[in-house]
Amino acid sequence: MSDINVPDANEGNGSEVKSPSMPAVDPTEPRHQSALQSKSRQSQLVDSPKDTAMVDDGADTDSDISTCTTDDKPPNEAADEKLQKGTELLEEERWERERKPLALCRLIVDRPWLMFGLALSWHIVMFATTGTLIVTGFDILPVYFEGLPLQIRDDKDFLCGLAWTYRNENEEIITRAATEAANQTERSRKAETVTLLFERKGSNVFTKKNLQAIKETEEKFLNNTEYQSTYCYIPNVSGNCSKSLSILRFFDGTYAVLDPVFSDPEFDNIAAVLGKASIHPALKALLTAFLGANSVVNETEGVASSEITRSFIYTGKPLAGYANSTDRETEQNDKIKAFVTDHFQTTGNNVFKSGAGDMDFAFYSTSILSSYIQNQVVFDMLLSVASLAFIFLFMLLQTGSLWITTFSILGIVSCFLCTNLIYRLVLDFRFFGVFHILAIFIILGIGADDVFIFVDTWRDLSHKWYPSTAHRLSHCYRKASVAMWFTSLTTSVAFFVSGASPLLGVSSFGIFSGILVLVNYISVIIFLPIVVMTHHFKWENKKCCCCGMKNLTTVAPVPDLSPTSRNSWTATTSPVNIKKPDGRRKNAVVRFFRGPYYRFVTHKVARWLILIFFAGLLAVSIYYATLLRPNEEQIKYLPDESNVGKAIDRLSNAFDTTTSSRNIRVYLIWGLKQQDFSQCHHSSYECQGTTVWDDDFSLNSTEAQQSLQELCSKLKNLTAKEEGELKVRRDIVTNRLEVKCFVDDMRSFMLNEENKTNPLTNAAKYPNGTSLDLPWLQPNIRTLMEYNSAFYNISQIDASFSSHFEVGMSYWLYNGFQSPLPSDDFKQYASWLGEATTTNTLVTSLGSTDYTYGTRLRYAAIVVNLTTIRNTLGYPEGLPIRQAWETFMAEQLKTLPAPLQGGLQCTPLSFNVWHWLKVQETLATSAINGIIIGVSISFPILLLGTMNIVVTIFALVSLCGITVGVIGLISAIGWKLGVLESLNMVLVVGLAVDYVVHLAEGYSRSRCLDRRGRLHDMLEEVGVSVLSGAVTTLGASLFMLLAQILFFGQFGIFVFGTIGFSIIYALGFFTTLLGLIGPENDFGCFKALYRKCSGCKNNTQTATNTQIPDSKK
Repeated sequence: MSDINVPDANEGNGSEVKSPSMPAVDPTEPRHQSALQSKSRQSQLVDSPKDTAMVDDGADTDSDISTCTTDDKPPNEAADEKLQKGTELLEEERWERERKPLALCRLIVDRPWLMFGLALSWHIVMFATTGTLIVTGFDILPVYFEGLPLQIRDDKDFLCGLAWTYRNENEEIITRAATEAANQTERSRKAETVTLLFERKGSNVFTKKNLQAIKETEEKFLNNTEYQSTYCYIPNVSGNCSKSLSILRFFDGTYAVLDPVFSDPEFDNIAAVLGKASIHPALKALLTAFLGANSVVNETEGVASSEITRSFIYTGKPLAGYANSTDRETEQNDKIKAFVTDHFQTTGNNVFKSGAGDMDFAFYSTSILSSYIQNQVVFDMLLSVASLAFIFLFMLLQTGSLWITTFSILGIVSCFLCTNLIYRLVLDFRFFGVFHILAIFIILGIGADDVFIFVDTWRDLSHKWYPSTAHRLSHCYRKASVAMWFTSLTTSVAFFVSGASPLLGVSSFGIFSGILVLVNYISVIIFLPIVVMTHHFKWENKKCCCCGMKNLTTVAPVPDLSPTSRNSWTATTSPVNIKKPDGRRKNAVVRFFRGPYYRFVTHKVARWLILIFFAGLLAVSIYYATLLRPNEEQIKYLPDESNVGKAIDRLSNAFDTTTSSRNIRVYLIWGLKQQDFSQCHHSSYECQGTTVWDDDFSLNSTEAQQSLQELCSKLKNLTAKEEGELKVRRDIVTNRLEVKCFVDDMRSFMLNEENKTNPLTNAAKYPNGTSLDLPWLQPNIRTLMEYNSAFYNISQIDASFSSHFEVGMSYWLYNGFQSPLPSDDFKQYASWLGEATTTNTLVTSLGSTDYTYGTRLRYAAIVVNLTTIRNTLGYPEGLPIRQAWETFMAEQLKTLPAPLQGGLQCTPLSFNVWHWLKVQETLATSAINGIIIGVSISFPILLLGTMNIVVTIFALVSLCGITVGVIGLISAIGWKLGVLESLNMVLVVGLAVDYVVHLAEGYSRSRCLDRRGRLHDMLEEVGVSVLSGAVTTLGASLFMLLAQILFFGQFGIFVFGTIGFSIIYALGFFTTLLGLIGPENDFGCFKALYRKCSGCKNNTQTATNTQIPDSKK
């Protein structure tokens, strides 16, 4: 019969082989012919290191058994053994191809379009469900981008800080601000502050030209019409807007009443003016607020120099139409925020671009920061669209099919929605933050990698003969699904490891991403085979540039000529003459891996040079990894080159810290217990918890008041050792330790009150012998009330009245009720002393203001300023300071009476420094533990995937090299171990293991017995998929480098570095190592060990056994 072109038998449902007389080796298949030659040709069989068939770029040897070698033996004996083993391996491979098809695969081949409709409907349901929930108002995507919840909820410092922060939320607490608010005029209270920064690196901002430029820049903000009429701060009854608080105030006459030198509007005597301010008791501390860290101001030497200075512009409230600053406070704040972002931000951006004279300029406020971050997050999220477009185009290039590419991308996007439904509805997570956006980039790379694995496996199997399409699909499914499973498992487990973190921002991301990887795997193994089959039946042979898959079928299989082949599993398989294939694989990448690259990694010189290179790379990586240090700063969202990023950096690091408001403040607190979080949802980032009061706390006893006063004295007179350990700061003017103790100031006021006279009679206000000194109990406080009868009604006080300390305290805070304006002590201490109403609470009215007395002191605090800056304190240095305070407080509490033994110490302001130090330590520990756990979990997974202990060990060595390389890279580019770096280090194992797993699994499943034959099969079958997966992930991460939010940009660098190291180590080190000392035959194989131990026979049959065993059908 002449050669004929016939339809592809694999396109039909095919037939199940039933003829027992079918030869074990198909003589029509070119790849089997060499194994069945007579012994006269056995001399042509050569060892694989020199096998020309193996390295021929064009010949389609597939996994030709003639390329697999045996041990060194006499030529005839070696040839006989090679032929026998080759025939056994061909028989085993034939069994794999003729195994009973999987039920799912048979269903897909039988009903491809029905299955496609069902699978596609499922994905559509994901979109429809998400859309419906959004339309109905359900918060299906609880987005929060304004911050990152990194709290350890059961940490004592966190709960203590939270208790102090929300202490006034209880309705019984009297808000003294209401008393002050009754006397507020329009915009008489400071609201949001806008900070302007002027810098001249390596030079001096205190020159006449620069000061003039500062003045002009300030006027651009201050002269804004709407600011002047509606939003400026008005500090006094004159009705004039406040000037900025800046270095200019020392020159414009503001302080001329203190010294005439402070009137120099033309800036002619800069050194003299600032020199005088630097030694003036009233101005010395204020001046330091405007000086850089390396400034020099010396009146004697006539020097005034600083590289940087700043100005403060204030907005005010209550705004017009509001009763006071707390009236509809949120509404007022929103209006001020809108003005700042609409007007001041526009003005500031223009100056930022052009500069302020010769100086660099930056500006900052909380509203500007919030607005900038929200806008940048939206922009950076759009970069995921660019990544998606890149992956789409690359996938289209690789698959050659618009059909497969489109529905593969659809499946990846649908997986994200499906995961979010599980995350939000099933697990009931109510937080979706900045880290979750990173999962989009991750799944794009992982999803594309899985697509390449399946499609490349399907394409590779087109070069083999199968009884039916279902057999081929089943073989492809078994190979690809196993390979994808091990990589998906390792990656998801790495994410789930971070899901165990106590930090919500990290744990929720880990759980979400771990689920996402598994959902993607399930989607790929169900939906992608259906897409490939529909493409196979409909588009594969079409001459369409966008629908047909290029180079898919280059070898024509044995045809199925049965008229029922499309609908029945029974058909003839008699061999017929077919058109011979051209014997070439047209994929250039496959030819590269099987030819030039194989020769390179097995070259007797090149392989040693490769290993030497990786030894050097490992040494450099280890060196830089040892230099990695914890990040001492707060989380950075923006690069220093941006306006807000630059402003935050300069405010944190560039100014004199002597009187910095960024120094740590330690609060010694009584009256509060740790915040109760038992009623909060496990994923709520907004829950404040419930205040728990210490009902034993009271200062209405002599012991309590005296003990507290003694503690204040102890704090103000620490020994040099204690001062050094506790890092207490000294006042720049008085040189006293900065301890704010309300008992001391109250005592000073009462002693002064004791000696007052009646302004009308000039007689003593109180009877002789009256003592208003501590302790303040019933005798002296009752006298105070009797002789201030305009404020207190003694007749209403009965024997049960016990709030004597509280009466004296309120009298002191309100400055004896002499003025409706708040006193300095009120401004200092009112927020640190909280009172609650009781059954004995009484109210007295003075004018339009109501005052309460007979209250209960609910909380009180002593505040101590430290020398350390909260933004730059790392946990190695900070935790010992925190522990020193914890020890000091514990020792002092032992000496205090029972009502004061429930005291706490914490740092509740800003981001709670003590707690943040523990978060830093947790992140660093999690990074190390994550790597250890990741590698440990990877070992059994790799062992299951390869079933060879030697290959597993080689893979683990490669994985460790990748991990060390990534850690070294983090250190080499100047990063420190912060939040994102710690998270990355937890994930590095999961992301790095993929390519090594694919190659290891490819090496282990090779039918060859020698290492070079296995290496060749591995590179030929897996190399293109590994490289394609790496390219897609690298390409997607490149777009992240354009992000302004540092989370995204740094993660892009991390992913690029991790994937870069992974592909280099996988195709370089791991491949070379296998070619040099990879296991041969059954060495290190668990299957072989099991067979030997159990006494089972080898499953492969000899060449003389031409019938497939029933057990394998």
